[in-house]
Amino acid sequence: SERALKLSTELLGEKHPDTLIALNNHADLLRDLGRMAEALPHIERALRLGIETMGEKHPDTLGFLNNYAFALQELGRAAEALPHFVRALKLSTEALGEKHRITQYAINSYANVLQTLGRTAEALPYYERALKLRTEILGEKHPETLLSLGSYATGLQVLGRPADALPYSERALKFFIEILGEKHPNTLLSLNNYARVLQELGRVAEALPHDERVLKLSSEMLGEKHPSTLLSL
Repeated sequence: SERALKLSTELLGEKHPDTLIALNNHADLLRDLGRMAEALPHIERALRLGIETMGEKHPDTLGFLNNYAFALQELGRAAEALPHFVRALKLSTEALGEKHRITQYAINSYANVLQTLGRTAEALPYYERALKLRTEILGEKHPETLLSLGSYATGLQVLGRPADALPYSERALKFFIEILGEKHPNTLLSLNNYARVLQELGRVAEALPHDERVLKLSSEMLGEKHPSTLLSL
């Protein structure tokens, strides 16, 4: 990705849309490698140049804005990220409509940052809205829909409503296993969340085998020292 960015900058210039996409892709690679602090200035530059050359309501610019807000949140700067998520949601809704995938992502991301800031009661209707839209547009088994389903269940759980959360958590787990397989990281997270809901409902004996399965599969897939594995101990 670094070479593609270098060539695109040399041949097309730093403000060309293809160069901005290459810049964003390079930042995505750094993020995937766990180097978010290095990725942030690249995302910020893509956003700044995107606004300058394409306008703030262009789909690519909105993608850069979402990525910038997400990067801030990942770096533990959720309070700084919040106004960017608010802006991304407002502009996406205005420019693309609420049924566009960028808008759906913005809705879910806004809910997520609210929950990170301890404002889960405010987040819940946005999780519900994202789930409704993604189910309608993408189908109930699409991975993005399943993420919204899991987020909504977690929101209910955080608000002390495990009985309400259970059917959503159970459905998310069922579809994750069916679509992604039981060893996918999202499936393992869903399995862990399902066990937590059972535990909160006082069904500890039912939760235990799920806990043991999460630990076994996490150790196999991620290694016994991975943070996700350690969380399941």
